[in-house]
Amino acid sequence: MGNQIKSPGKGLKFILIISLIISGTKAAAGVVIMTDLGQLFGVSKQTVVSYFQNISMLILISFLALLGALIINYRIQFIKKWVVMGLSVLWIFAVLSTSI
Repeated sequence: MGNQIKSPGKGLKFILIISLIISGTKAAAGVVIMTDLGQLFGVSKQTVVSYFQNISMLILISFLALLGALIINYRIQFIKKWVVMGLSVLWIFAVLSTSI
């Protein structure tokens, strides 16, 4: 009765999803803050300046979250490879659009 075997990937699935959310949120926020969308949504100058001052650290955090998600997904095969590759390409475009 107490011999239930838990799936080793259950906790990793949660970490994978959180990592993708962190990475995607940073990338999307950067696109909004650093492009004309920021003006459309009324992003303050202080937010833009603060983002610009910390862009390297934010990109690093986002990249590490994405890399962690890729490694975990490689291990547990939770998300199809083409979806992961598509998310990775979107992340690259988002980061490039905010840092160029």
